[in-house]
Amino acid sequence: MQFDDYCDSLPAGLASHPECKHKAAFYRDFMLRVPVARHVKRFPEALRYMIDAPPAPSAWLPEVHTNAFYLAARDVVLESDEQLVRTMYEVNRHVLSSPLNRIMFLLATPALVMTAGEARWAAFHEGSRFKTKRRGGHGTVDITYPKNLFPPLMMRVYEQIFQAVFDMSREPARVRLMSAEPFCARFEVRWKLGEKA
Repeated sequence: MQFDDYCDSLPAGLASHPECKHKAAFYRDFMLRVPVARHVKRFPEALRYMIDAPPAPSAWLPEVHTNAFYLAARDVVLESDEQLVRTMYEVNRHVLSSPLNRIMFLLATPALVMTAGEARWAAFHEGSRFKTKRRGGHGTVDITYPKNLFPPLMMRVYEQIFQAVFDMSREPARVRLMSAEPFCARFEVRWKLGEKA
């Protein structure tokens, strides 16, 4: 089970890494698409508050809890890891498809999205670092974090969250998870798709 494996990997279970936080907005959109409320009694008791009394979209939640929530939803409601990854892509496309975001992304190139990435990450995450490097038509994204904060499945989820962002930009781009380790993950982004690295 993804949830159990995640908790076992953390130094203090769900109480681990309290300095790491995540804005509630995206998990609330996830709950609109995935029928978690029908299965609340099958969720770990420590996470049920996220279903019974969802915090405001602007509230900060423990990042460990949001990761654990998605993994528990995978175990309880969804049929496969791939369904979780696909659902998170769709949630983010929906959020990014608001009229204001559509106008903004009409002007955004992948290079501009990369440049803005660090500030956008910081707007929704505390306690982890997001760094980008660009060269020509490609670049890398490096995320660093306390031990096992983000399990490999959540890094696959973030690959598709990032892909959803780049799919809104005016030039095609592809995101690929290159590595997911206990303290860091790296993604490759290519937007001049004919170029060699």
